[in-house]
Amino acid sequence: MFFPEELPGLPPKREFDFTIEIKLGTEPISKAPYRMTTTELVELKAQLQELLSK
Repeated sequence: MFFPEELPGLPPKREFDFTIEIKLGTEPISKAPYRMTTTELVELKAQLQELLSK
């Protein structure tokens, strides 16, 4: 078994909290995290469509 059945809770409070400050008037960049070949993209779309149809 790799993971316990139940988690003990949230991690302890750290000295620094990670935050991302967003500037007013900006939009998130819409870009794929990595490129896929045409074959990979067709397969991904087929798998997503199958999962959405369930």
